[in-house]
Amino acid sequence: MKKITLLTTGHPPLDERIFYKIACSFIQKGFSVSIICSTQSINAIIEKVSIIGFDGSNLKKREKISKISEELKNICPDTIICCEPLPILAAMAYKKTAAKKVIICYDITEWYPENVSLKLTGLKKAISYFSLYLFNIYVSNLVDILIFSEKLKQKRYQLFAPTRKIERIEHYPVLKYFHYSTPPLTKGSFTIAFTGLVTIQRGILNVINVVEQLSGRNPNIKFILKIIGKYISETEEIIINERLDELKYVKIDFNEWVDYKNFSKHLEDVNICIDLREKDFIFDNSLPIKIFEYMACGKPIIYSDVKAIKEELDIKEFGFLVNPKDIKRVIELIETYLANPHQLQLHSTNARLTAEQKYNWEKVESKLIKLVED
Repeated sequence: MKKITLLTTGHPPLDERIFYKIACSFIQKGFSVSIICSTQSINAIIEKVSIIGFDGSNLKKREKISKISEELKNICPDTIICCEPLPILAAMAYKKTAAKKVIICYDITEWYPENVSLKLTGLKKAISYFSLYLFNIYVSNLVDILIFSEKLKQKRYQLFAPTRKIERIEHYPVLKYFHYSTPPLTKGSFTIAFTGLVTIQRGILNVINVVEQLSGRNPNIKFILKIIGKYISETEEIIINERLDELKYVKIDFNEWVDYKNFSKHLEDVNICIDLREKDFIFDNSLPIKIFEYMACGKPIIYSDVKAIKEELDIKEFGFLVNPKDIKRVIELIETYLANPHQLQLHSTNARLTAEQKYNWEKVESKLIKLVED
């Protein structure tokens, strides 16, 4: 039985792509699968996937690499999939001592080093970006295969790792977990959902402004703002909660982070999903995973007109792309749905149909299996 091990130093072990997509797909095809993470202490077998983890938050990078490498020696995998640059060094250390051929893949789903360096300021930001950029070039040329989920991210690595084999494994939802539900047509009530990390950069204040003005313009309708996610900044949490408290005529339905398998259930009472994220480098060049999950649930969408979405798909059959600062335009689009329930239903049907035909994990997992089998 071929052994597959996934390594992560930045994601939880039950991350939707790492566990529910990649790991579970290999399990279903009869592989032996394990996950090693440095993000939490865990030793468990979940759905036949062996998960080994330790809390590396206070460890130096060298110590993390050493601990992961030792675990790899115990498991002896044939194929290693690294989800960030750092684990590649641990995979290489194991490969040098392995008594068999080992294939190392780098699964690239984020902008690196931007996701680290852009959080810093001043000279630290510049030094971090330069050093991590060079490190990323170095480790990308160590691996055997580069796996990409998005077109824009792929372009960078084709420049500085031109000799590496490339495979595209998209980040679409596992359709069996996402159940279709038609938008409720309850007269006098309308529910708008915002999901994911609840931050200002991801547009929650833009959404609040929309709902506030929408409610004022349509006093005969009870608007519900459903938020599913979590805060990551205490300072922003205070600011956002103060704005939510100001919504006197809007019901706020706040839900903590929900399990991947149960996500669609929490959208059953939702009419539309909205995301008005800011268009900085990372957001403008990153394809939002949630957009495909909303489609699979049959929810019409209103999204920021980021470059990555326009590059990959046409959403006019089931939603709209907007300037996230053009609150007036967003309100007009929602009022179009309010005035025309038939369009709301049509966009809902089109969204689900498009997900079934094109944008689901079941359509792409065969590429992943074939890649490892070959």
